Order: sequence, then structure tokens, then C-alpha cells
Amino acid sequence: MQAETKTCQNCKNDFQVESEDFAFYEKMKVPPPTFCPECRMVRRFSHRNERNLFRVKDTRVGKEIFSGIPPQAPVKVYDHDFWWSDGWDPMEYGREYDFSSPFFDQFMGLMRNVPFPSRNIQNLIDSDQGGDLKNCYLCFNSGKVEDSAYILNANLVKDSFDLNDASSVEISYASLGIGESYKVFFSFYCDRSNNLWFSQNCVGCSFCFGCINLRNKQYHIFNKPYAAEDYFEEIKKFNLNSYGGLSKAYEEARKFWDLHPRKFIHGYQNTDSSGENIYFSKNVKFSFGIEGGEDLKYCQEIYRQAGYWEGGKDSYDHYNWGYGTELMYEVCGSGRGCKNVRFCLDCWPAVQDLEYSYTLRVFK
Repeated sequence: MQAETKTCQNCKNDFQVESEDFAFYEKMKVPPPTFCPECRMVRRFSHRNERNLFRVKDTRVGKEIFSGIPPQAPVKVYDHDFWWSDGWDPMEYGREYDFSSPFFDQFMGLMRNVPFPSRNIQNLIDSDQGGDLKNCYLCFNSGKVEDSAYILNANLVKDSFDLNDASSVEISYASLGIGESYKVFFSFYCDRSNNLWFSQNCVGCSFCFGCINLRNKQYHIFNKPYAAEDYFEEIKKFNLNSYGGLSKAYEEARKFWDLHPRKFIHGYQNTDSSGENIYFSKNVKFSFGIEGGEDLKYCQEIYRQAGYWEGGKDSYDHYNWGYGTELMYEVCGSGRGCKNVRFCLDCWPAVQDLEYSYTLRVFK
């Protein structure tokens, strides 16, 4: 079909449905969307909480528990461990479908009666949130993290605090977009580096302070090279063991960064792709947070798991997870080998051929 201009039923703005989009919708056996890409994204985001925990009452026993579901939500909540147990049977909530009643009214009624698990967690040791965590506190949407706290969107992290979007990182603090690095502090989008302070977009660097756009450099302060012994003497002058010294150094670094150009996208090794934070991908359009993706559009936070899974492919409007997903449409929080899934939330792993399903789990 030819490209078509449609009006969003939500925000009333016009948006384009391209010929390639019609081909995907035909493959998925779904009609073209009536919401624009941004409104569809906001709708998906509204179903996911990855930054807050609430105190709620367990529906079964009335005990106060922590939950990712707010107390005002009109649903039943079971403690995570009991939800996974054989102490209750979800099949007891089954009901006949009434063809004279609207589908979504019946689906909403089912959702409000079948209990939800209090948290999306698995394999925790002395931790409160996430998956495969050990001795962690408030680490959300993260896996294989140890001895860390206040982490979001991280994998393979140790002894670190206050990180967002980090992978293979150790002993780091207050940084964003850090990969394969050691001792990185107050820095942004740095890879394969160590001992960085207040640096941005540095790769393969070590012992750098207040730097930006450097590659394979060491002992630099505000992009100026120093001898090793002189570097450490200069660093002492910043008085980094005090709040005042840290604040002043950060302001100086920000002013220095503003003097330098920024790359239009954070990402590399991509082919025919557009968006932000895209890596090792091909034909990924209007997406962000993609690693190892192929033939994706309007997707967010779809990753690969090194050594186990590729990213996602041949999907539209898929938010969060990936790990070998394929043919996903309007899906949130689903991954690890899922295929041919539409209009679903929190269904994993390796589920196939699902529509309008919520919180389906195959294993603990």
C-alpha cells in the first residue's frame, strides 16, 4: 500500500503510515494504528514502573508488603513468593467469554480479579528489586548486579552507586551511559575507560579529568596532557573530598564541555538506523536504547545479552527487554525468546503467539 497520512485519535496531530509499515501490520494480522507513534509510546510507558516501590496490603493476608503496584490501583496483589507458589490456582478465575459484551470490558474485569505479583523479581540475594542481584538496594530494570544501590538499566555491575544505563562497570558513581569501565565518576557516555572524573564521550581513556571527546588518552585534565606525577598533583588542587570541591569541579567541567561539539547520536556500528543510543544494529528507525537490533521501528530499550541472546528483530512499538525477541507489536516488558506477541505486558520468557495477555510467566 501507499503511504498514508492519518490523524491521531488522542492528540489530533497528523502522522504518517509508510508503505513498509502497512507490510508489517499485514504480517502481524493487525489493523494500522489510530494513535501516532508518540502517543503509542506514552501509552506503553504508562504501564511500566521501574523507579518506585510502594507499601501495599497483600490481598490474601492483609500484611503490608513492598510492591511496584501503587496502593490506589484497583487490582489484587499477592506477595511475590506466594504468587509463584502452588498455594492458589489462577485457573479458578477462568470465565466464559460473553460475545454480547465488549472484549475490553471483560478483559478489565479479569485483570481486576486475578492477583498480580507484588514485584517483578527473580534470583535475589539480600536485594529488594530486579533479577540476579546480590546485596543490592533499589536497583531497577537491572540484572547481574552486586553490592550496589540506586541503579537503573544496568547489567554486570559491581560496587557502584547512582548509575543509569551501565554495563560491565565496577566501582563507579553518579554516571550515565557507561560501558566496560572501572572507577568512573560524574561522567557521561564513556566506554572502555578507567579512572575518569567529570568526563564525557571518552573511549579507551584512563586518568582523565573534565575531558570530552577523547580517544585512547591518559593523564589529561580538560583535554590537556600532563605527566603522570603532575596529573595527580593537579587533581589534589580540586579538593574532591569535599562537597564544595566536587560542586566547583562539576561546574567547571560543564562549562568546558559546552565549548566542544557533540556527536549527533550516541551509538556505533549501525547500518541504516536512526534514533539515539543505538549500537550494533541494522535498519532500526525512530528508536532509542537498542543493541543488536534489526528491522525495528518505534522501539525503546531493546537489548541483547552477550553470549546468550541477540537483541530484537522485525518488531514495532516494543518497549523494554529484547534478548532474542521477534515479531513483537505493542508489547511492554517482554523478552528472552518471545515471538509473535501482540498487545501484551510482562509476558516472558519464550512465549509465542499471544494477544492481549498480562503477566504470563513460564518459569520462576
